[in-house]
Amino acid sequence: MICDNSVRCLGRPTSSVTLVDGRQVCNECPDWMTECEARLVLATYPDEPIWKGKTKVKPSKADYLAGVKAARGMVGYNALRGAMVAVHRKAKAQGV
Repeated sequence: MICDNSVRCLGRPTSSVTLVDGRQVCNECPDWMTECEARLVLATYPDEPIWKGKTKVKPSKADYLAGVKAARGMVGYNALRGAMVAVHRKAKAQGV
C-alpha cells in the first residue's frame, strides 16, 4: 500500500493496517501511531494513579492525557483522547 496521508511514507511501499474506524492506512501514518498509543495507554495505565505513601508510582490515564495536552497542545490531546474512546468503545462492543 502507498499511503497518501503522511509525508513519512509518501511514495514508498508500506504495510496496510486497518484502524478501529475501518479506514485502511499505512503502518507509518500518524493516525495509526495515535491509535497504537491509545491502545498502549488503555492497556498499561490504571484508571486511578497508584501511590506508595506520598509518592505517585504509576500515573493514571488522565495523568498521561494531561501530559500530552501540556506537550502537544489541544490538537494532540483531542486526537489521542478520541482514539482512546474509539478503541474502548470497539472493545466494549466486542465484549473484550
